[in-house]
Amino acid sequence: MLKLKPVLFILLSSIITACALGDVSNATPPPPITLAPPPALNLVGTCDETKTLENWLQVTSELRASFQTQMNATAAKSKAEMYADVLELAALRDSSFEVATPDCAAETGIKLSDAMSQTVTAFQMYVNGDTPDLGNTIADMNGQIDQIAAMQNDLIDRMNTQFQQQREATTAP
Repeated sequence: MLKLKPVLFILLSSIITACALGDVSNATPPPPITLAPPPALNLVGTCDETKTLENWLQVTSELRASFQTQMNATAAKSKAEMYADVLELAALRDSSFEVATPDCAAETGIKLSDAMSQTVTAFQMYVNGDTPDLGNTIADMNGQIDQIAAMQNDLIDRMNTQFQQQREATTAP
């Protein structure tokens, strides 16, 4: 019977140590996410300048796609894993505000920046513990971003038409 006591003591000590090592809830949480407001939307230029429209479409189409991919990937993570992703989403949002937006793309640019801002705010509130969940945010934002993609596709059609008209004007006798 005396031989069992040291074995029992070692076993209990091992279990307690393993539990203490596995307890990560005592880790210091990161500070709340505090973000500066996005810059003002950069409404500059006219769509009559096809190159201005082309530049806007190239940059914002990539930003939109990257944002949507990042948003969906972030939503699949635990709250503790979202911190850095929220900062990345905010950086993508801020980049979209800074792109020179021509007049015919103003509505699309405003909708894109609004959707991005709503998403960043929702994630920020969730990670900071100001709201219990993301609710329907991801589904709603995916729907809005898909509508924005369709609006960008219409602008791509406009741009392609303008390029075609410019080619025809330069090749006409």
